[in-house]
Parts: sequence; C-alpha cells; structure tokens
Amino acid sequence: RREFGSDRPQRDRPPRREFGSDRPQRDRPPRREFGSDRPQRDRPPRREFGSDRPQRDRPPRREFGSDRPQRDRPPRREFGSDRPQRDRPPRRDTRKQPITLEPAKVEPAKRQLAIDSFEKSLSGETGPAKDFRINRYLASCGVGARRDVERYILAGRVEVSGVVIKDLAFRISRTDTVRVDGKLIKMPENKYYIMNKPVGVICSHRRFGEDKILADYLPEDLKGLKYAGRLDRDTRGLVVLSTDGAFLNAIAHPTRRLTKKYLVKVEMLPTEKDLARSFYKGIEDEGDILRAHAVHIRDRQTGLVEVVLGEGKNRQIRRMFASLGLNVLDLFRVAVGFCDLEKEPLEEGQIREIDPNFLLYGGGK
Repeated sequence: RREFGSDRPQRDRPPRREFGSDRPQRDRPPRREFGSDRPQRDRPPRREFGSDRPQRDRPPRREFGSDRPQRDRPPRREFGSDRPQRDRPPRRDTRKQPITLEPAKVEPAKRQLAIDSFEKSLSGETGPAKDFRINRYLASCGVGARRDVERYILAGRVEVSGVVIKDLAFRISRTDTVRVDGKLIKMPENKYYIMNKPVGVICSHRRFGEDKILADYLPEDLKGLKYAGRLDRDTRGLVVLSTDGAFLNAIAHPTRRLTKKYLVKVEMLPTEKDLARSFYKGIEDEGDILRAHAVHIRDRQTGLVEVVLGEGKNRQIRRMFASLGLNVLDLFRVAVGFCDLEKEPLEEGQIREIDPNFLLYGGGK
C-alpha cells in the first residue's frame, strides 16, 4: 500500500471527468437484472404523464355514473323491492303469532277411514277370531292393574267359557264368557271426560298425607278413571280422564303431535324476540332439550305469556322459564288438542264428558 501522503497514485486509472462535462463517465453495458446474466430487458419507454396512450392494453375504466356496468352481473334490487335478492326461500318470521287450533280439513272419506282405524286401535282388534289377550281384557274391564290380573290368572282364578286358563298369552274372542272367582266379567263401554284441576290437587290414585287427589272430585262410578297429561300440584287446568288406556296413550305419545296450550304468569318479561329465540332454539336442562311449539306475550303489564308445547316433559315450562331467571307465579293449562277451556269454560273441580274424536280431530263422528 502506498504511504500516506505519497505522490504515487493508488492505481492506474483514467482521471475522473470534471463535473458538468459532456464526456460520459465510462462506457458501460446496460444494467442487468439482479442475480441474472441477462440484461434487464428491452422495455418500451414509459408513457408521459397525461398522455392519451394507455399504459397497457386494457379496456378503459368506466366513468363514474356511467350506465355501462363494471362487470357483467345482474343489477342489484332496489331497497324495498318485492323481488328477492337471490333465488332462495323467504326468511322465516321469528315473531310467532299465537296458534289457533282449527278443525283439520280432511276429505270425508279419508276422515271416516281415519276414525275407523283409530277405533280399531283403541279396541285392540287384531282379527275376527281372537280379539284380546286375557290379561289385557281383564285390565280393561277394571278387574285390576295388569300385574294384578296376571296373578289372578296364574292362580287359576280365571275361567274362559268354563275352562280354567293359566296362560298369560291366551287370547279370547268377543263370544267367550269370562269369569273371575265365578263372577261374570263384561267389557264396559269406554268413558271420556275432562276436568279443570284446581291448585293443590295431586294427579294420582294414591293418597299422600292429607293432600287431595283427582278421585276426591269424581262421583263413585267414575273413581276408576285413568288420566293423561299429569299436572304437578301447583299447576291448574285441563286433565283428560278416561277408562280407555289406548286413547290416553295416544294423547300422551309424542308421535301424535297433540298440542297443549298454557297461560303462564311471570314476574318479569324479556323482549318477545329474546323469549322466542330461547324457546324455539331449545334449552338444555338436566340432559333434556326443552323446546316450545309457539310462544307469545299476551299482556306485558300483567306478565301473561301463552306457550304451546308439542311434547311435554316433567315440569317443562317451569324449567324453561327458570333457565332464563324468571319466576312462574301461575301456570294454567287451557287446552289439549281441540278441547279449549277458553272457548268452553269449566269451573274448577268440575268434569265434563267429551267426544274423543273431537279432542283428536276437531269434530265428532
């Protein structure tokens, strides 16, 4: 290396050009792209600012407010237009209105066929020769519960046309005579009633302490009526009573989708939208999914709500309101199927005979 301050140049190179000279600094090749041996590329000169020539070959952009669409797509619908934005079903209205139960509109021939089929299912008919199992027949006649009559049969206390029967699967016909301990047993006609159960009454045939039961409000010849749609002690309203077990099972079974309408009085009420969202979506409680078929606020000032259930679980309405932090002050079942206490009032503790076809289908035979 040269010494500091030496007159000897560092290397042999041409002298640098003066500032402002027309002579180029050096003759160098064009610049290449980074990392490539190829020159950068032969590109056309950039257009001048404000030139009419487009920078690249593309269609000119549409002017603001032009009628020409930017792309080929259907025009958007105007706000408030009846034409849907796209082809899809209309949105469901979440503001449910109270359901009014009207008689089903069925052709007369189909209606009669359904009634005949229903009556056969209630009577248990399975064929012209042998109609009933012996244990079911005795239970339907009111001799006792199914387990009780089975003990009578196994003990040899039952005779069919003079022959002692000990087979629980034995079937009898309508022409057979059945005796228990020598007493002739006949199939009674089925009876169908509704009751307006008061508060404080237990739906049970057994008495617990001093509490009242349904039998306390029935005459002596109807104390053997069975019930469907149990109500707890603090709930009042309509209870269905009958001697026909198949009919009661048809009412309670969820596959029949028989609705039950309730009037609920609560202390505080949320908005109807929030109440409907919770009840329609379903509330999970103790492993059950509790849903309502319909819900409607009748009177906000008094806290009166109408709830319709398609399938009733144990204390379902009280559990649904409790999950929302609401206390139920009064619970009144006003309708089961087409039997409605608002349309045909009934005093508390009173009973009334009904037509089973009216309750299920909205009309008599």
